[in-house]
Amino acid sequence: MASVPASAATSVAHHDAARAAVPTTAIGVCSFRALESQKSAGERLFFDPFAALLCGQEAISAERQGMWRQTTGQSVDFWVDFQAIRTRWIDDMLTTAGPEQLVILGAGLDSRPYRLEALRGSEDL
Repeated sequence: MASVPASAATSVAHHDAARAAVPTTAIGVCSFRALESQKSAGERLFFDPFAALLCGQEAISAERQGMWRQTTGQSVDFWVDFQAIRTRWIDDMLTTAGPEQLVILGAGLDSRPYRLEALRGSEDL
């Protein structure tokens, strides 16, 4: 596996001014959730109806997908699958636990409190 260059951006001025202050990592992870959500119901591990809206169409464009391979040495499919497995595991753990209160640190553009039925009615901080 290729290592990420030390100069990799952690935030960037995005084409969309509304997302200019959002870190690149949050946009990238959100774009992977959006790409997973575009798969058919039988193929995807979860569905996030908000992801594409939060990250924007530019983040899921073919050009941006090519950037991930160039930057990390891994295909966008690798990152989408990685994120899908991680997201599904966390979703399953939260659904099973049914917490009364949930604190999400470093949530970025995570829409989990809005898309998981198990979290409805919990107090979010």
